[in-house]
Amino acid sequence: MLTMELELPRQEVPLGGEILMRARLRNTGDSAVEVASLDDNNLITNYAILDSEGNLIKTVNHVTRQLLMGRGEPRTGDSKLITLPAGGEEVREDNLCRYEWFERPGSCFVRAFYQWGEHDVWSAPQPLEIVPAPLRAYDQQWVYQYGERFHLQSTWVAELPDGQLELYLRESLRSRPTVINHNRSLGLLPKPVQPRLSFDRSLMAGGSVWLAWLGDGTVTVLKTAAGRSLAEPREHALGLPDLDWVAAPIASADDDLVMFLSAARPDGGRLVTVLHVGPDGAERRRTVVIERLLGAVAMHGVCDEEGVFHLLWLTGDTYELWHQPIALSTLQCLDKPTRLWRVAGLPLAILSAPVWTSESYLACLYSAEASAEPPKLGMAWLRLDEPANPRKTEKIVVPSLGSLAGCTGETTDTGRLFALLATREGLLYVDGALVQSRRLASAEDFYPGGIERITVNSKNDVFLVGNRVGLGLSETFIQGGLDEDLSEEGSP
Repeated sequence: MLTMELELPRQEVPLGGEILMRARLRNTGDSAVEVASLDDNNLITNYAILDSEGNLIKTVNHVTRQLLMGRGEPRTGDSKLITLPAGGEEVREDNLCRYEWFERPGSCFVRAFYQWGEHDVWSAPQPLEIVPAPLRAYDQQWVYQYGERFHLQSTWVAELPDGQLELYLRESLRSRPTVINHNRSLGLLPKPVQPRLSFDRSLMAGGSVWLAWLGDGTVTVLKTAAGRSLAEPREHALGLPDLDWVAAPIASADDDLVMFLSAARPDGGRLVTVLHVGPDGAERRRTVVIERLLGAVAMHGVCDEEGVFHLLWLTGDTYELWHQPIALSTLQCLDKPTRLWRVAGLPLAILSAPVWTSESYLACLYSAEASAEPPKLGMAWLRLDEPANPRKTEKIVVPSLGSLAGCTGETTDTGRLFALLATREGLLYVDGALVQSRRLASAEDFYPGGIERITVNSKNDVFLVGNRVGLGLSETFIQGGLDEDLSEEGSP
């Protein structure tokens, strides 16, 4: 006789967290029996999701996952036979999130069932509760894969109901960020951190994913692979006050990590320093590349295909955009700083594609005609290698621009601009190509803290993440950057 058991090691899971399952097929008879393995990727192992009343919501299995991924239905008639001795068992470890992504908190039940030949064996229902988990930090990056496909790597810190902080790392498939490979917990954190994420974008698939976060004069790095930590986090003491990121960390094909950071100077300016760690997380180099920057209100950096890091900054007193190229191989400045543009308004932010190419455009956001009513958001597109900047400017009316609390965004390789503005009125989505903004949500819909993020791939697929009240992780995918469901009065 066969029996089926299902164990949920964690029955209360924060929204976005891994839902671990352990399915156990047991032979309770007195003699050995030949059966199909639980690990067959077909219709043999199934999971039923039921509502709080026990009514079936849906059944998921390997076939439904294949369809979710946009692939054709796999062969379902094959099976791998195994022999279970009397009293023997087979165990399958799984993650329910690989089959069904839960976008809201709530309660349900889960059952596992085994179907093969004349066998139709069900486990007892197990309760599952998805609980709200406000985000304390979030970061994400696209990576290109073969065949015009993209993966999304993302990391976040969730606040659990008991106040503890848990670090997560997720890899999403293709252009569907809620179809995942993994969304594992990397453990509880002793204190709040703001992790940044990096990986080698030149790899076709796989490779390490680095996480790094700043402390009081320190930088901590953590190397992972397939969603699992490869070693304990490694802390590096820099002894510099008020550390901040200039750009996302840069991982290479050699599996090392380069981090550009800024720190406060006693005279009120900033210096820019670089920390380079090897594949084991140990320090290789540390150097100050710029001794003194005055008046910098925003900094940005991007690496090109030739191994040159382009440091950019905006000055709040003179309204200027400056550029400094730095060789990654030597960490030496290649030229003197160059002024790219005298900004035509109050500088706000610098945006670019994650990787710079010879065809890339830099975007500068600024408050144009600040004294005018209604205020306007200025957008300027520039090139690093041409003196005739800006190449193009546009303006959008943003009535609440004077209450701007945060601004984040990216451009595509060809310069199409997407941005998020957090203002008194709420969260605004800006499409630079259409020269328009749309209100995604009211300010009271999100927890404070500026967690909201936006990233875009070369197909103009835009992924928005917010820290929504009552939920925590809240995600919106806009294929091609256009979505009729986004309106100025609506929310995702």
